[in-house]
Parts: sequence; structure tokens; C-alpha cells
Amino acid sequence: MLQKAARTFDLSQSRGPAGWDSRRIRKDSKQIESIVAGVPLFRGLQRARLAAVARAARLLLVRRGGYVARRGEPLAGVFAVGEGMISVALRGSNGAERVLRFVGPGETFAEAAALLGRASAVDAVALADSVLAVIAVPPLRALMARDPALSLRMAALLAERMLTLLAEIEASELRPAGERLAAYLLGLAEPAGGSGRLTAHLPATKTLIASRLGMKKETLSRLLHDLSTRRLIEVSRGEIAILDRRGLGEIARA
Repeated sequence: MLQKAARTFDLSQSRGPAGWDSRRIRKDSKQIESIVAGVPLFRGLQRARLAAVARAARLLLVRRGGYVARRGEPLAGVFAVGEGMISVALRGSNGAERVLRFVGPGETFAEAAALLGRASAVDAVALADSVLAVIAVPPLRALMARDPALSLRMAALLAERMLTLLAEIEASELRPAGERLAAYLLGLAEPAGGSGRLTAHLPATKTLIASRLGMKKETLSRLLHDLSTRRLIEVSRGEIAILDRRGLGEIARA
């Protein structure tokens, strides 16, 4: 599930005389340190070491639709999202796409490929105007060598990512589409104000969410309509109210 802890950065401050480029790199130590400090991987670091990570990073500003990374191209480092949303996906030669993750504020991606010095295995595209910290690998490796706790957190992060991927492969191959959708909605659900109701905020378009769940957009629309008809959910633009959490949970565990 996406981390919800997010700091807001004023993108308007990044505009130059010619406007904001679709993809540009800047150095802003305060914003970078704020992004790095909000990433679970780096929480608990001593102040000096947190500052060292920030010094090893650059600020990347990407407009909606811009590429953060392209498959087959070298990676600038490990990416930490401060604002916005990134779609990480595989694309086939026939144009077919499979979304692997939606990466939001407080989350990182490209750790494995960057640390191994390999080219990007995925395409990473901004779904909204986004601000990221790009952490260079050599200083990060040096810091990990000096800080065993950080190395252990990185190992745990990559192990958890692998187990999540295995679970998703199992779900996409062995579980019906309805079960996958129900489990996904419950994973996104959060309390909606003081009403006591749960709401799932959709992080992307139906087309991308369908790709993320390994189904066609038409299948996703049909399943959402079916859940709405059964009064398990209520669909509105960009969000879904969970009307019957227990009923949705029974479908997810079927």
C-alpha cells in the first residue's frame, strides 16, 4: 500500500524564465533533506548521515507524462518521491503494458538495478507533476558500508518487494479478477474524515489500475459496477467509498 506521509513542495518556485521543463535536475538541499527524511529506509539515521544522503542527491522535477527512467537506459541513482505519483511499468514490443507499482510520496524505487549498476528494467512515468530526490549510488554504497542498520533495512526492503511481487504473480495467475480487485480496494482504504466510512482514493486512471491488476479496463469497469450494484462500494470521480468492508473482505478472501 502506498505511504501516505507527504510533504508539499511549491512547484511554482521551480519555474525559470522559460517555465518549468518537463524533466530537469536541480540542487535544493532543504527540499532534498525533507524528502529523504520522509523515506522509511532512512528514518533513524543520525543527523550527520541523513545530511550525507541529502548531499549525495539531486532534485528531479518531472511534469505529468514525463519519463523518470526508461527501460534499457542507465539510472542516475535511487529515486525517492517527495510529491506526485510515478507509474513503474513493463512494456512489450507490441505496446502492451503491465503496471508493477504506483510509487507515491515517502516511497523509493530502482534500488536493486541502481545498486547493481544495471540499466533500468522498467519505464517510470510521472502520473502528475512530481518532485523526486535522486540519490547517487557511490555515496549511498559507502554509507551502507559504514552503517549496518541501513544495510539491513535495504535488504529487508528488497526482500519485502520480492515477496510482494511473488504474491502478485500468484494472484494474477491463480485468483479471479474480482478477488484481486476487492483486495486492492481494501489495501487502499482509509478513514474518510470523522464519518467512520472508509474511502479508497484511486492513484491513477482506470486504464492504469486495470494494468496494475492484470486485467482489461472493460473488466475493471464491469467489476466496479457489479460491486456498486451489490452495495459493497460507491464509485465517484477519483475515489471509491467502501460501504461494506466485511462483504468486500469475503470476496477478497474467497
